[in-house]
Amino acid sequence: MKKWNEGPKLPFQYFVCEWGFRVPKAAMETDTVMHLYPYFKLKNEVNFKKIWSDAYPATKAAVAEEKSHQYAFSFCDDYLGEGKFASCRESYGDAAGLMKHISNVGGTFNGDTPEKGCIHPDNADLHHLELHGPADQLEIVKNSDLKGLPWTYFATEWGFRNAVTGPGPK
Repeated sequence: MKKWNEGPKLPFQYFVCEWGFRVPKAAMETDTVMHLYPYFKLKNEVNFKKIWSDAYPATKAAVAEEKSHQYAFSFCDDYLGEGKFASCRESYGDAAGLMKHISNVGGTFNGDTPEKGCIHPDNADLHHLELHGPADQLEIVKNSDLKGLPWTYFATEWGFRNAVTGPGPK
């Protein structure tokens, strides 16, 4: 009899979370949460981490304004054979909270428009952006000033979210 780990290997990519928080929230009757997953191909990991770790206190301070649910930076030594990557798992209460967050962190990007702005030319390239959320919330983003970003949209149609308890960001 085969053991569970003797079959084909799944193509897992391992990201190590280095900093982040999850905000205590009650369970939601109607899920409006938007999940943002940017993936960055790292060129200068030390500088990239400094930029985002320096921005972290402002992100924590904006939890209420941005309707934050979760924010966590993770790093992978070899993403799909393409080298070192960073990813941030972010969740906001709705499209307005997501857009407020992007507006708030805009200063950490180089460039004056979303199309030019989402790269760190010397430190990392934006590899791809995923946005997961209810279709009505995705439409708000698709029709906003953020429509020029290289999004891949995923409409969440069903599932559940448990209440999160605890002290929140530290």
